[in-house]
Amino acid sequence: MSKNKIRLEICGVECVISSDDSEEYIRTIGAEVSRSINAMRKQNERLSVTAAAVFAALNYCDDCRKAQAAAEEAKQRLTLRKAEMEAEINAEISKR
Repeated sequence: MSKNKIRLEICGVECVISSDDSEEYIRTIGAEVSRSINAMRKQNERLSVTAAAVFAALNYCDDCRKAQAAAEEAKQRLTLRKAEMEAEINAEISKR
């Protein structure tokens, strides 16, 4: 699969992204990043684009880690529930 090269402008910074993902997807992600940085700058007008980008990156990393932890917790609950159900089925089979 060939990589797509997409030119984006995020908060006045032009960059070229090379990705296997679709151009539409990359543009959507770029727009989300731009909105996040602009929201940071609206909260504190003295923030530079660079500082706002750092805060936005920290927020995204925090969200990602929390989502990974929640997914892992859900996976563990499902694994436990599966084991409980298997034990119940085995107990029922043993009764017969």
